[in-house]
Amino acid sequence: MSKVILALDLSLSSTGFAVGKVEQGKIDLIKKGHINNKKHAKKSQAYRLHRIASVLKDVFRSHPVDIVVKERGFSKGHVSTQALFKVAGVADLMSFSFGHDNMAELTPAQVKKAVTKNGKASKEEVAEALEKYVGKQEYSNDDESDAVAVLVAYSLKEGLL
Repeated sequence: MSKVILALDLSLSSTGFAVGKVEQGKIDLIKKGHINNKKHAKKSQAYRLHRIASVLKDVFRSHPVDIVVKERGFSKGHVSTQALFKVAGVADLMSFSFGHDNMAELTPAQVKKAVTKNGKASKEEVAEALEKYVGKQEYSNDDESDAVAVLVAYSLKEGLL
């Protein structure tokens, strides 16, 4: 039985996403991308959150998602943590709006350890290790490769690969 998984690497400035179909121990990477809000940094948080919601809505409408998984946020500074929680709320709302009451979560260390066998791997090491699971890919930025890593890590954790 196949599963279509939407994986998210949440951030107000550049949310990464990946959609993959996992079937018979393999991942077919259907779509990957990021929502670039860096060029809108001077606009309101509400504007940037709306952009994230709009793209996620399009992803849900375009793909028959079975499972949603996100990388769990961590606390940095007070302001950035609040912004990340708002992004997580938008992702939760969009997921719920498309029938997903619960979103799975993985910590950054869990993702790194699953993909590279090293919970402290660098972003470059993670991106390189992904080739084993999804073939050679070009990533526009770390947010895209991080989202693909979340997809792979979740699939490994759940025994789908």
